[in-house]
Amino acid sequence: MLLAKPLKSKPREIADDLRERLADAEGLLEAVEIAGPGFLNFRLKQASWQGLVHEILRAGRAYGTNESGEGASVQVEFV
Repeated sequence: MLLAKPLKSKPREIADDLRERLADAEGLLEAVEIAGPGFLNFRLKQASWQGLVHEILRAGRAYGTNESGEGASVQVEFV
């Protein structure tokens, strides 16, 4: 929705364009659906999320650690 004004387009039209471009996403996605005024809902293929679970279990406590952005403040929103 933030792109609507700079792109001079409606949020749902932008979402539809993105949905089409992400339709296969290298075989990771089962579906991409537009919701509400222009939100996108992604549904992962079973093999995608199962592979991620295996990766997390293999890495253990080290999963997700890195040094990028070290010392920078960020705001994280989880919905």
